[in-house]
Amino acid sequence: MSARTGILSLGVVLAFAGAAAGADKAAVAERTGVIAFEATDGLYTVEAAGGQPHLIPGTRPGDGDPRWSPDGTKIAFDRGRDDDRDIYVMNADGSGQRRLTFSPRLDNWPQWAPDGRSLAFLSERDGYRSVYAIDVQTGAARRVTRYGQFPDWTQDGRIVFTGLAARNEAGVIFTIRPYGADRRPLPTQPGNALGVRVSPDGEQIVYSTRDQRVYRAAADGSGTQALVVSENNEANDPDWSPDGQWIVYDFGPPGTIEATAEGRYPSDVYVIRADGHADVRLTHVGACCANWHAAA
Repeated sequence: MSARTGILSLGVVLAFAGAAAGADKAAVAERTGVIAFEATDGLYTVEAAGGQPHLIPGTRPGDGDPRWSPDGTKIAFDRGRDDDRDIYVMNADGSGQRRLTFSPRLDNWPQWAPDGRSLAFLSERDGYRSVYAIDVQTGAARRVTRYGQFPDWTQDGRIVFTGLAARNEAGVIFTIRPYGADRRPLPTQPGNALGVRVSPDGEQIVYSTRDQRVYRAAADGSGTQALVVSENNEANDPDWSPDGQWIVYDFGPPGTIEATAEGRYPSDVYVIRADGHADVRLTHVGACCANWHAAA
């Protein structure tokens, strides 16, 4: 969900979580897998337990929203500047980069279908913010729904997304079939959502809100729990760990969603237990839009 007008210079030094104040070693050991994230000079990966981040070869400034394929062999991402971006796919080591969309307008926020055959993404190619899906092999794209943004997938193959003010549905979470049928609102969530991600087991969702907070709820929107609420900082872009026990998100001073006047992007990446405990900062200079995959 980043504005893409810039991110603080990387020099990203990932603090080993065991050295973070208040972090216990047992919690560090439980964080397994690899996290991909966006920074000023390209896309990076880092071990979820901490360590030195590594630039993915062939990525560059302006690359964003990295998303692991279900099997961990590929990464989808978007590339470009401001409102002219396109969707790409590459191997996890940065090789084999392939452009999938060729729209003169915004195509971003790619999300893999559970079977790894297609991606849902946000597009403005038709003059509206809409949700599209594209076949990864053929590049054939179709509009799923107009007036929607920030899609994800449920385990049974539905697409979940948030509505827009154009239909008086701003902040409402919906699900829809990938061919556009059976659009349903979640009945009990508060109507303030900006983006939503579904847990690996399909039983929960996590979402950020227009007032830059992070909440967790049951998949039907019930049982809402505030995870990250700050009066002085903004939280955004939450996502799940592969085991559903942790949530990774962006956090920073005002301006996290939109760049500062100096063209900088002040957020960093944090992780927190899904129950709201053991909040740990991972990056320290300008990183965002993280996505977590299980260890090989």
